[in-house]
Amino acid sequence: MASIRQMVCMLGLLATPAWAANVAGVEVPAPLPPQAVKDVHWGVEVPDPWRHLEDVAHPEVQRWMRAQADATSAILDKIPGRKAMLNRIVQLEASAGGLTSTIVRTDSGRLFFLRRNPGENQFKLVWREGGSDDDQVIVDPEALGAAGGQPLAIMDFQPSRDGRMLAYSLQSGGGEIGVLHVVDVAGGKPLVEPIDGIRYASVSWLEDGSGFF
Repeated sequence: MASIRQMVCMLGLLATPAWAANVAGVEVPAPLPPQAVKDVHWGVEVPDPWRHLEDVAHPEVQRWMRAQADATSAILDKIPGRKAMLNRIVQLEASAGGLTSTIVRTDSGRLFFLRRNPGENQFKLVWREGGSDDDQVIVDPEALGAAGGQPLAIMDFQPSRDGRMLAYSLQSGGGEIGVLHVVDVAGGKPLVEPIDGIRYASVSWLEDGSGFF
């Protein structure tokens, strides 16, 4: 069986023009052929021969991506001790206490923060009254994504200074452009229509909570 060093070297062949068709006994699909696609910018011709790979819904591209993924998994499975290492990582993650980040304290003492427990893929947006340990989940992007058929994640959030209102933005499918939502904290009721086209923008509330920038 190949050593880990040998496996890494063989995987590195995939990133070079002279990559082998067979890696560690696994047949690796050849790249799709380039296409004659060119753009002209200010008189300069710019070739883009693999632009067709951006169309991930195209059947040919999907077949190639699946074949590449299957070959990669088969190669990685040959690394000595990989399964034992993975099992140990799963054990450690299961025993962890979860993660908390981006804690914001309002003038009213309310705390807003992101929390991800073991077994969860996305951070939830949570709040609690100051001095309390009773967490209230106000935004669960994992549940929202499952309901809408598209994975969601929290990009940013900012409560009003009195803690009664919350502005937060969600990104869909790992995109950089999100949608801003504003809700009443106590009931979770939307206060404005969602605002799209948000690119990692932070909300700054007016002191009286009557609006924001």
